[in-house]
Amino acid sequence: MAGAVRVGTSPAPGWFAQAQQLVELGRYALAEELVRRELSQHPRSATAQVMLSLILQHTNRAAEAETAARQALALSPQYAEGYYFLALSCWQQRRLPEAGAAIATALELDPLAAKYYGVQSGLQLAWQQPTQALLIADAGLRLDPTNLTCLDYRLQALRVLNEPARAQATARSILRLAPNRAKTHVALGELLLAQAAYAPAEAHFRAALRSEPGLAAARQGLSQVWKQHFWLHRQAERLDSFAQRINEKLVNKIGASAYVLYFAGLVLLMPILCLPLALLYGGAYLRWRLAPAVRVLRSRSRVPDLPWWQLAPIAIGCLGAAALAIFLPASLAAAATAVAPLAAFGFWREVWGEPGPEPERDQVEWF
Repeated sequence: MAGAVRVGTSPAPGWFAQAQQLVELGRYALAEELVRRELSQHPRSATAQVMLSLILQHTNRAAEAETAARQALALSPQYAEGYYFLALSCWQQRRLPEAGAAIATALELDPLAAKYYGVQSGLQLAWQQPTQALLIADAGLRLDPTNLTCLDYRLQALRVLNEPARAQATARSILRLAPNRAKTHVALGELLLAQAAYAPAEAHFRAALRSEPGLAAARQGLSQVWKQHFWLHRQAERLDSFAQRINEKLVNKIGASAYVLYFAGLVLLMPILCLPLALLYGGAYLRWRLAPAVRVLRSRSRVPDLPWWQLAPIAIGCLGAAALAIFLPASLAAAATAVAPLAAFGFWREVWGEPGPEPERDQVEWF
Protein backbone atom coordinates (compact mmCIF):
# COMPACT_ATOMS: atom_id res chain seq x y z
CA MET A 1 0.00 0.00 0.00
CA ALA A 2 2.79 2.43 0.93
CA GLY A 3 4.26 4.21 -2.05
CA ALA A 4 7.65 5.75 -2.58
CA VAL A 5 8.66 8.61 -0.32
CA ARG A 6 8.60 12.05 -1.93
CA VAL A 7 11.36 14.41 -0.85
CA GLY A 8 11.09 18.14 -0.64
CA THR A 9 14.67 18.75 -1.72
CA SER A 10 16.02 18.26 -5.23
CA PRO A 11 18.10 16.36 -6.05
CA ALA A 12 17.45 13.60 -3.50
CA PRO A 13 20.36 12.79 -1.17
CA GLY A 14 22.44 9.73 -2.02
CA TRP A 15 21.41 7.71 1.04
CA PHE A 16 17.75 8.25 0.10
CA ALA A 17 18.12 6.70 -3.36
CA GLN A 18 19.98 3.72 -1.88
CA ALA A 19 17.31 3.18 0.78
CA GLN A 20 14.53 3.45 -1.82
CA GLN A 21 16.23 0.84 -3.99
CA LEU A 22 16.69 -1.53 -1.04
CA VAL A 23 12.98 -1.21 -0.19
CA GLU A 24 12.01 -2.03 -3.78
CA LEU A 25 14.21 -5.14 -3.59
CA GLY A 26 12.61 -6.18 -0.30
CA ARG A 27 15.84 -5.89 1.68
CA TYR A 28 14.24 -4.07 4.58
CA ALA A 29 16.88 -4.85 7.22
CA LEU A 30 19.64 -3.21 5.17
CA ALA A 31 17.38 -0.26 4.33
CA GLU A 32 16.53 0.26 8.01
CA GLU A 33 20.21 0.09 8.98
CA LEU A 34 21.05 2.71 6.36
CA VAL A 35 18.25 5.07 7.45
CA ARG A 36 19.05 4.76 11.15
CA ARG A 37 22.68 5.54 10.40
CA GLU A 38 21.52 8.67 8.58
CA LEU A 39 19.33 9.63 11.55
CA SER A 40 22.25 9.20 13.94
CA GLN A 41 24.15 11.78 11.86
CA HIS A 42 21.17 14.05 11.09
CA PRO A 43 18.54 13.51 13.82
CA ARG A 44 16.38 16.41 12.57
CA SER A 45 15.83 14.95 9.10
CA ALA A 46 12.07 14.66 8.47
CA THR A 47 12.75 12.81 5.21
CA ALA A 48 14.71 10.13 7.05
CA GLN A 49 11.86 9.75 9.55
CA VAL A 50 9.23 9.15 6.85
CA MET A 51 11.56 6.72 5.08
CA LEU A 52 11.92 4.87 8.37
CA SER A 53 8.12 4.87 8.71
CA LEU A 54 7.85 3.31 5.23
CA ILE A 55 10.31 0.54 6.11
CA LEU A 56 8.60 -0.19 9.44
CA GLN A 57 5.22 -0.52 7.71
CA HIS A 58 6.66 -3.03 5.26
CA THR A 59 7.86 -5.10 8.23
CA ASN A 60 4.43 -4.93 9.97
CA ARG A 61 5.55 -2.65 12.81
CA ALA A 62 2.70 -0.17 12.59
CA ALA A 63 3.10 1.38 16.05
CA GLU A 64 6.78 2.17 15.42
CA ALA A 65 5.89 3.48 11.95
CA GLU A 66 3.36 5.84 13.51
CA THR A 67 5.98 7.11 15.97
CA ALA A 68 8.41 7.82 13.11
CA ALA A 69 5.71 9.67 11.13
CA ARG A 70 4.78 11.80 14.14
CA GLN A 71 8.45 12.64 14.72
CA ALA A 72 8.69 13.75 11.08
CA LEU A 73 5.67 16.03 11.58
CA ALA A 74 7.17 17.42 14.78
CA LEU A 75 10.25 18.40 12.77
CA SER A 76 8.27 19.66 9.74
CA PRO A 77 4.56 20.33 10.47
CA GLN A 78 3.78 21.18 6.82
CA TYR A 79 5.33 17.99 5.41
CA ALA A 80 2.52 16.24 3.51
CA GLU A 81 4.41 12.93 3.37
CA GLY A 82 4.42 12.83 7.16
CA TYR A 83 0.61 12.95 7.22
CA TYR A 84 0.47 10.36 4.43
CA PHE A 85 2.53 7.83 6.36
CA LEU A 86 0.70 8.70 9.57
CA ALA A 87 -2.55 7.81 7.77
CA LEU A 88 -1.10 4.50 6.59
CA SER A 89 0.14 3.51 10.04
CA CYS A 90 -3.19 4.43 11.69
CA TRP A 91 -5.06 2.48 9.01
CA GLN A 92 -2.82 -0.52 9.61
CA GLN A 93 -3.84 -0.33 13.29
CA ARG A 94 -7.55 -0.08 12.31
CA ARG A 95 -7.92 3.48 13.59
CA LEU A 96 -9.84 4.66 10.56
CA PRO A 97 -11.05 8.10 11.77
CA GLU A 98 -7.47 9.17 12.57
CA ALA A 99 -6.29 7.81 9.23
CA GLY A 100 -9.02 9.75 7.42
CA ALA A 101 -8.12 13.00 9.17
CA ALA A 102 -4.41 12.54 8.42
CA ILE A 103 -4.89 11.84 4.70
CA ALA A 104 -7.30 14.78 4.39
CA THR A 105 -4.58 17.05 5.82
CA ALA A 106 -2.05 15.59 3.38
CA LEU A 107 -4.40 16.40 0.48
CA GLU A 108 -4.85 19.96 1.72
CA LEU A 109 -1.08 20.41 1.76
CA ASP A 110 -0.48 18.69 -1.59
CA PRO A 111 -3.66 18.25 -3.69
CA LEU A 112 -1.71 17.02 -6.73
CA ALA A 113 -0.38 13.78 -5.19
CA ALA A 114 -2.34 10.92 -6.80
CA LYS A 115 -1.32 8.35 -4.17
CA TYR A 116 -3.07 10.42 -1.47
CA TYR A 117 -6.33 10.02 -3.40
CA GLY A 118 -5.66 6.29 -3.53
CA VAL A 119 -5.44 6.03 0.27
CA GLN A 120 -8.56 8.15 0.70
CA SER A 121 -10.38 5.88 -1.78
CA GLY A 122 -9.32 2.82 0.20
CA LEU A 123 -10.62 4.36 3.42
CA GLN A 124 -13.98 5.02 1.76
CA LEU A 125 -14.15 1.33 0.86
CA ALA A 126 -13.38 0.45 4.47
CA TRP A 127 -16.33 2.67 5.44
CA GLN A 128 -18.62 0.79 3.01
CA GLN A 129 -18.85 3.73 0.59
CA PRO A 130 -17.92 2.18 -2.80
CA THR A 131 -19.47 4.95 -4.92
CA GLN A 132 -17.48 7.64 -3.13
CA ALA A 133 -14.37 5.45 -3.30
CA LEU A 134 -14.76 5.17 -7.07
CA LEU A 135 -15.11 8.94 -7.50
CA ILE A 136 -12.00 9.63 -5.41
CA ALA A 137 -9.95 6.98 -7.25
CA ASP A 138 -10.98 8.50 -10.59
CA ALA A 139 -9.91 11.94 -9.33
CA GLY A 140 -6.47 10.56 -8.52
CA LEU A 141 -6.21 8.84 -11.90
CA ARG A 142 -6.92 12.12 -13.67
CA LEU A 143 -3.72 13.40 -12.04
CA ASP A 144 -1.72 10.21 -12.72
CA PRO A 145 -3.35 7.53 -14.92
CA THR A 146 -0.60 5.05 -14.00
CA ASN A 147 -0.99 5.24 -10.22
CA LEU A 148 -1.42 1.63 -9.08
CA THR A 149 -2.93 2.52 -5.70
CA CYS A 150 -5.80 4.39 -7.34
CA LEU A 151 -6.24 1.63 -9.92
CA ASP A 152 -6.32 -1.06 -7.22
CA TYR A 153 -9.06 0.67 -5.24
CA ARG A 154 -10.96 1.53 -8.40
CA LEU A 155 -11.01 -2.18 -9.22
CA GLN A 156 -12.24 -3.06 -5.73
CA ALA A 157 -14.96 -0.40 -5.83
CA LEU A 158 -16.23 -1.61 -9.22
CA ARG A 159 -16.39 -5.19 -7.95
CA VAL A 160 -18.39 -4.10 -4.91
CA LEU A 161 -20.71 -2.10 -7.18
CA ASN A 162 -21.16 -5.22 -9.36
CA GLU A 163 -19.84 -3.71 -12.58
CA PRO A 164 -17.84 -6.64 -14.00
CA ALA A 165 -17.14 -5.16 -17.44
CA ARG A 166 -15.55 -1.99 -16.06
CA ALA A 167 -13.78 -4.01 -13.37
CA GLN A 168 -12.22 -6.27 -16.00
CA ALA A 169 -11.05 -3.25 -18.01
CA THR A 170 -9.44 -1.77 -14.89
CA ALA A 171 -7.74 -5.06 -14.04
CA ARG A 172 -6.29 -5.31 -17.54
CA SER A 173 -5.00 -1.73 -17.24
CA ILE A 174 -3.21 -2.68 -14.02
CA LEU A 175 -1.67 -5.77 -15.62
CA ARG A 176 -0.37 -3.72 -18.54
CA LEU A 177 1.51 -1.58 -16.01
CA ALA A 178 2.48 -4.45 -13.67
CA PRO A 179 2.24 -7.82 -15.47
CA ASN A 180 3.29 -9.84 -12.40
CA ARG A 181 0.80 -8.31 -9.94
CA ALA A 182 -0.59 -11.47 -8.35
CA LYS A 183 -3.63 -10.00 -6.59
CA THR A 184 -4.80 -8.40 -9.85
CA HIS A 185 -4.48 -11.73 -11.67
CA VAL A 186 -6.63 -13.29 -8.93
CA ALA A 187 -9.25 -10.54 -9.18
CA LEU A 188 -9.46 -10.86 -12.97
CA GLY A 189 -9.59 -14.65 -12.69
CA GLU A 190 -12.52 -14.42 -10.28
CA LEU A 191 -14.34 -12.02 -12.60
CA LEU A 192 -13.86 -14.40 -15.54
CA LEU A 193 -14.86 -17.40 -13.44
CA ALA A 194 -18.17 -15.72 -12.59
CA GLN A 195 -18.82 -15.41 -16.34
CA ALA A 196 -18.00 -19.11 -16.95
CA ALA A 197 -14.85 -18.18 -18.91
CA TYR A 198 -12.93 -21.06 -17.37
CA ALA A 199 -9.87 -21.24 -19.65
CA PRO A 200 -8.79 -17.56 -19.30
CA ALA A 201 -9.66 -17.64 -15.58
CA GLU A 202 -7.36 -20.63 -15.11
CA ALA A 203 -4.58 -18.80 -16.99
CA HIS A 204 -4.79 -15.83 -14.62
CA PHE A 205 -4.84 -18.01 -11.50
CA ARG A 206 -1.75 -19.82 -12.78
CA ALA A 207 -0.04 -16.48 -13.48
CA ALA A 208 -0.78 -15.39 -9.90
CA LEU A 209 0.75 -18.60 -8.55
CA ARG A 210 3.86 -18.08 -10.66
CA SER A 211 4.32 -14.69 -9.01
CA GLU A 212 3.32 -15.81 -5.49
CA PRO A 213 3.31 -19.62 -5.20
CA GLY A 214 1.74 -19.56 -1.75
CA LEU A 215 -1.19 -17.26 -2.56
CA ALA A 216 -4.25 -18.98 -1.08
CA ALA A 217 -6.81 -17.04 -3.15
CA ALA A 218 -5.14 -18.17 -6.39
CA ARG A 219 -5.11 -21.81 -5.27
CA GLN A 220 -8.77 -21.61 -4.31
CA GLY A 221 -9.68 -20.04 -7.64
CA LEU A 222 -7.78 -22.70 -9.56
CA SER A 223 -9.59 -25.37 -7.56
CA GLN A 224 -12.94 -23.81 -8.50
CA VAL A 225 -11.97 -23.88 -12.18
CA TRP A 226 -11.00 -27.53 -12.01
CA LYS A 227 -14.30 -28.42 -10.35
CA GLN A 228 -16.12 -27.15 -13.42
CA HIS A 229 -14.77 -30.13 -15.36
CA PHE A 230 -17.08 -32.41 -13.35
CA TRP A 231 -20.72 -32.66 -14.43
CA LEU A 232 -22.04 -33.35 -10.92
CA HIS A 233 -20.39 -30.25 -9.47
CA ARG A 234 -21.83 -28.06 -12.23
CA GLN A 235 -25.32 -29.38 -11.53
CA ALA A 236 -24.86 -28.82 -7.79
CA GLU A 237 -23.88 -25.20 -8.45
CA ARG A 238 -26.93 -24.73 -10.66
CA LEU A 239 -29.16 -26.14 -7.94
CA ASP A 240 -27.54 -23.86 -5.37
CA SER A 241 -28.04 -20.85 -7.64
CA PHE A 242 -31.68 -21.82 -8.17
CA ALA A 243 -32.22 -22.12 -4.40
CA GLN A 244 -30.63 -18.70 -3.85
CA ARG A 245 -32.93 -17.10 -6.43
CA ILE A 246 -35.97 -18.69 -4.79
CA ASN A 247 -34.87 -17.46 -1.37
CA GLU A 248 -34.28 -13.93 -2.68
CA LYS A 249 -37.71 -13.85 -4.31
CA LEU A 250 -39.29 -15.13 -1.12
CA VAL A 251 -37.52 -12.49 0.98
CA ASN A 252 -38.58 -9.74 -1.42
CA LYS A 253 -42.16 -10.98 -1.39
CA ILE A 254 -42.80 -11.60 2.31
CA GLY A 255 -40.02 -9.58 3.95
CA ALA A 256 -36.94 -10.58 5.90
CA SER A 257 -38.71 -10.98 9.27
CA ALA A 258 -41.42 -13.21 7.84
CA TYR A 259 -38.77 -15.23 6.01
CA VAL A 260 -36.92 -15.86 9.28
CA LEU A 261 -40.15 -17.11 10.87
CA TYR A 262 -40.85 -19.25 7.81
CA PHE A 263 -37.38 -20.80 7.94
CA ALA A 264 -37.66 -21.39 11.70
CA GLY A 265 -40.96 -23.15 11.09
CA LEU A 266 -39.31 -25.43 8.55
CA VAL A 267 -36.52 -26.24 11.01
CA LEU A 268 -39.10 -27.21 13.65
CA LEU A 269 -41.27 -29.09 11.17
CA MET A 270 -38.52 -31.30 9.77
CA PRO A 271 -37.85 -33.18 13.05
CA ILE A 272 -41.58 -33.51 13.65
CA LEU A 273 -42.02 -35.19 10.25
CA CYS A 274 -38.76 -37.11 9.99
CA LEU A 275 -38.35 -38.47 13.51
CA PRO A 276 -41.60 -40.50 13.60
CA LEU A 277 -40.77 -41.95 10.19
CA ALA A 278 -37.27 -42.85 11.35
CA LEU A 279 -38.64 -44.46 14.51
CA LEU A 280 -41.31 -46.30 12.52
CA TYR A 281 -38.97 -47.74 9.89
CA GLY A 282 -36.15 -48.36 12.34
CA GLY A 283 -38.47 -50.05 14.81
CA ALA A 284 -40.09 -52.17 12.11
CA TYR A 285 -36.71 -53.28 10.78
CA LEU A 286 -35.36 -54.06 14.25
CA ARG A 287 -38.56 -55.89 15.18
CA TRP A 288 -38.32 -58.03 12.04
CA ARG A 289 -34.65 -58.81 12.61
CA LEU A 290 -35.30 -59.81 16.23
CA ALA A 291 -38.46 -61.82 15.58
CA PRO A 292 -38.02 -65.37 17.00
CA ALA A 293 -38.93 -67.08 13.72
CA VAL A 294 -36.53 -64.89 11.75
CA ARG A 295 -33.77 -65.59 14.25
CA VAL A 296 -34.33 -69.32 13.89
CA LEU A 297 -34.21 -68.96 10.12
CA ARG A 298 -30.92 -67.03 10.41
CA SER A 299 -29.47 -69.68 12.77
CA ARG A 300 -29.56 -67.44 15.83
CA SER A 301 -30.47 -68.81 19.23
CA ARG A 302 -33.40 -67.39 21.08
CA VAL A 303 -32.54 -64.67 23.56
CA PRO A 304 -34.73 -64.69 26.65
CA ASP A 305 -37.13 -61.78 26.83
CA LEU A 306 -36.07 -59.05 29.25
CA PRO A 307 -38.22 -58.45 32.33
CA TRP A 308 -40.40 -55.33 32.44
CA TRP A 309 -38.12 -53.53 34.87
CA GLN A 310 -35.32 -53.66 32.27
CA LEU A 311 -37.54 -52.74 29.32
CA ALA A 312 -39.19 -49.76 31.09
CA PRO A 313 -36.07 -47.49 31.11
CA ILE A 314 -35.51 -48.22 27.43
CA ALA A 315 -39.10 -47.30 26.56
CA ILE A 316 -38.94 -44.13 28.67
CA GLY A 317 -35.64 -43.22 27.00
CA CYS A 318 -37.16 -43.61 23.53
CA LEU A 319 -40.16 -41.46 24.41
CA GLY A 320 -37.90 -38.83 25.98
CA ALA A 321 -35.66 -38.81 22.92
CA ALA A 322 -38.67 -38.30 20.64
CA ALA A 323 -39.98 -35.45 22.79
CA LEU A 324 -36.59 -33.73 22.90
CA ALA A 325 -36.05 -34.07 19.16
CA ILE A 326 -39.54 -32.72 18.37
CA PHE A 327 -39.79 -29.84 20.81
CA LEU A 328 -36.10 -28.99 21.29
CA PRO A 329 -34.22 -29.65 18.01
CA ALA A 330 -31.04 -28.26 19.55
CA SER A 331 -31.01 -31.14 22.05
CA LEU A 332 -30.25 -33.84 19.50
CA ALA A 333 -27.20 -34.85 21.51
CA ALA A 334 -29.42 -35.60 24.50
CA ALA A 335 -31.80 -37.49 22.23
CA ALA A 336 -28.96 -39.61 20.90
CA THR A 337 -27.85 -40.35 24.46
CA ALA A 338 -31.37 -41.46 25.36
CA VAL A 339 -31.64 -43.73 22.32
CA ALA A 340 -28.21 -45.28 22.91
CA PRO A 341 -29.41 -47.98 25.40
CA LEU A 342 -31.99 -49.25 22.90
CA ALA A 343 -29.44 -49.30 20.09
CA ALA A 344 -26.90 -51.12 22.26
CA PHE A 345 -29.50 -53.70 23.32
CA GLY A 346 -30.61 -54.33 19.73
CA PHE A 347 -27.02 -54.60 18.54
CA TRP A 348 -26.24 -57.12 21.30
CA ARG A 349 -29.21 -59.28 20.43
CA GLU A 350 -28.51 -59.08 16.72
CA VAL A 351 -24.75 -59.63 16.64
CA TRP A 352 -23.83 -61.53 19.76
CA GLY A 353 -26.61 -64.10 19.69
CA GLU A 354 -25.18 -67.62 19.72
CA PRO A 355 -25.77 -69.72 16.59
CA GLY A 356 -28.69 -72.04 17.15
CA PRO A 357 -29.91 -75.22 15.50
CA GLU A 358 -30.69 -75.37 11.81
CA PRO A 359 -34.27 -74.28 11.01
CA GLU A 360 -36.78 -76.98 10.42
CA ARG A 361 -38.05 -77.57 6.89
CA ASP A 362 -41.61 -76.45 7.58
CA GLN A 363 -40.37 -73.14 9.03
CA VAL A 364 -38.27 -72.47 5.94
CA GLU A 365 -41.18 -73.27 3.66
CA TRP A 366 -43.43 -70.96 5.69
CA PHE A 367 -41.06 -68.03 5.14
